[in-house]
Amino acid sequence: MNKKSRPYGYTLLEVLIVLLVVSAFALLPLLSLRGWQKQMAVSLFFASFERQLLQVQQAAIVEGHESWVVPNPGKQAIYFSYRSRGATRFVMQPVPEGIRLDSDTAFRFNNISGSANKLTQINFIVADQKVTYQLQFGSGKVEKYVSKK
Repeated sequence: MNKKSRPYGYTLLEVLIVLLVVSAFALLPLLSLRGWQKQMAVSLFFASFERQLLQVQQAAIVEGHESWVVPNPGKQAIYFSYRSRGATRFVMQPVPEGIRLDSDTAFRFNNISGSANKLTQINFIVADQKVTYQLQFGSGKVEKYVSKK
């Protein structure tokens, strides 16, 4: 009754298979991270743009001076000019990759009511969608519309 004792453990092949499976599970989130980063950059841009638009509009009312919004599709940037605490401020907001600025009409916010001087749209193209910010004449409200391109 002499049994040969076999050592307990895993073979090299078993260890490599486990390592392959664990590596695959670790890399899957990294592969989808790039797409998630692009989506996040788009969302952050629009949130920042809306906040900057509101700030410029409010500055026109509070400071009593006209504020300007100047889209520049050639440079893929939007320029904001407004007064804050007695000083004129110029802010450039670049449009990130994945978004195309499709408007070049500058407009100003009235220094009394904060409404735009004309009915104005700012259009962006994102993948297969068109995002439009419509500035309402008179009320000063900004409406956002998203439609298929």
